[in-house]
Amino acid sequence: RNRAVAGAFAAWRRNAREVARQRRAVSKVAARWNRLALAVPFEDWLARVDEARETRRAAEIVERETQAERLVQDLAAAATARARLEEEAAQLRRRCEILDGREAEVKRLADVAEKDAAQFRLRCEKLEAELAEVRAKLRRSENAARIDATLG
Repeated sequence: RNRAVAGAFAAWRRNAREVARQRRAVSKVAARWNRLALAVPFEDWLARVDEARETRRAAEIVERETQAERLVQDLAAAATARARLEEEAAQLRRRCEILDGREAEVKRLADVAEKDAAQFRLRCEKLEAELAEVRAKLRRSENAARIDATLG
């Protein structure tokens, strides 16, 4: 009887171990299927993230190129404006030089005219003095003639 009970117990034990082994195997397969079921959506999500990153990088490259083109255009416009302003400044400098020359000439002419006016004033004063002398002589000579005529 013990042998029969021991044999039955050993058989039950073998069956329990086999059931546990099968459960572990089924659990592993189920977990694998679960991982595979989760891996597909994860891979899809990862692909979308990579695609979004690529799209963002492409947009950033396009934006940088656009900014670079705008900068080149702005630089060209600034260079054109600078050249125009430099030309205008050169023209203004030339005009100033011409005006400076004219101003110097006008100043020289004003100085000459001032000297001439001073000389003419002196001459006029001398002539007025001579005229006064001549008039005085004339009056004296007229008076002398009258006196002579009266005395005479």
